Amino acid sequence: MKNPNAPEGEGQDFFIANTADSGTRFAYDIYDIPAASISAGSESRNSGAAAGSMGCYLCGFDAEDECMEGTLRLDQSQLGSLPAAQIIGEYSGQMAFYFQVEKKHND
Repeated sequence: MKNPNAPEGEGQDFFIANTADSGTRFAYDIYDIPAASISAGSESRNSGAAAGSMGCYLCGFDAEDECMEGTLRLDQSQLGSLPAAQIIGEYSGQMAFYFQVEKKHND
């Protein structure tokens, strides 16, 4: 998954942007666990390794009707150094999910 509008080479594939000022944007992290389970040691799926052409890998399923719970979380440390007037506003972003189907062999 990835944000198809993310600028190339900036390493910030997941963000929301102010609809009135696209230069004001904030990154968010993607976790493959529920929000209540996130702790200081939790690593987001989009941190560390560089995302490929289709973004970061989120999950895989082995059986019909499987599901996963995930969390999008704004990195609040980005807000601390900005004046409130710059933060206030409407924000939007895009996220594209890509999938690949592979036949499972039961040899």
